[in-house]
Amino acid sequence: MNLFELKKFFQQLQLATIQKKLYFSFQNNQDLDDILKILQKKHLIVGYTKNNPDNLVKIFLRYDIKGVCVIQDIKTVSSIRQRRIISVKQIKAFLNDYPYAVALIRTRRGILSINECWNHRIGGEFLVYLK
Repeated sequence: MNLFELKKFFQQLQLATIQKKLYFSFQNNQDLDDILKILQKKHLIVGYTKNNPDNLVKIFLRYDIKGVCVIQDIKTVSSIRQRRIISVKQIKAFLNDYPYAVALIRTRRGILSINECWNHRIGGEFLVYLK
């Protein structure tokens, strides 16, 4: 998944949260699978289903008891023109400053959450963070 597709996915995710949709669909690929597993593990989405004939994934959003979406803010960091590389030392600083944020980093092991990067002691390209 290139940065353009990644940015498009998170734009659709943010639009779905603003419109208070229960779910939205997006084109399936391997990186998206990794991202969705992390979002589900961090309880930011309820889950997802794959529709093989259309190659679409239906992503179900999570809301609290008051009807407010759990995902409040999405910030994409890397762009096509400027990539943001984050080191292990910077990961520790980010975790200290934003303990409840979920950040996604593209590493040589694939797309990982910032906590997984800290546990493996690897840095990478800082893609996005969600609050």
